[in-house]
Amino acid sequence: VDPVPSRDGRKLYVEGYQPRAELGRFDLKSGEFLPYLGALSAGDLDFSRDGRWVIYVSYADGSLWRSNVDGSERIHLTYPPMRVAQPHWSPDAKRIVFSGNIPGQAWNLFQVSAEGGSPEQLTHTPSADLDLMNWGPRAVSLFCILLCIPSMSEERLTFCWIRGAKQPQ
Repeated sequence: VDPVPSRDGRKLYVEGYQPRAELGRFDLKSGEFLPYLGALSAGDLDFSRDGRWVIYVSYADGSLWRSNVDGSERIHLTYPPMRVAQPHWSPDAKRIVFSGNIPGQAWNLFQVSAEGGSPEQLTHTPSADLDLMNWGPRAVSLFCILLCIPSMSEERLTFCWIRGAKQPQ
C-alpha cells in the first residue's frame, strides 16, 4: 500500500510489518506445545537426514543458521544484507542450498558448507527469481522453479546442476 497523507498534510500514514514466529514442538506425553531452540523467532526449518542437525532462517534479519537439534554448536552461515529462504540440506549433510537475495537483485540459488564459509552463487538470473524445490537423484542436481519477471505470471521448472558434480550419462 502506498503512503497516504492525512487530510491536513501533517501526517503520513504507512503500512509496515515485521514477521515474527516462535519455534515450538508438540510433546506427545503432555499434549502441549513446548518451546523449541529457545523459542527462536525463525522459520524455514530443515533437518538433516540423520536427524542430528537443523537449519533455519532468522526472522530478525533473514540470515541462515545451523545447529544441533538440541541448539548446541550453533553457526551463523549467512549475514545481512543477504536474505535467505527455503534452505535445504544436501543428502550427505555437507552442504546447504538456499534461495538468496541481495537488495536490488533477483533471487538466486546459493550453496554454503554446513561448517560455514562464504556462500557460493549457483545461478545468475538477473531477470527472474529462482525458488528451490528439492535435490535430484544422487545429490548432483536441483529441481527449481523459475519465476519470470516482470510479468510474474510465467513459471517454469528448471533443472540446475551443482558446479563440479559429475553429471550422469
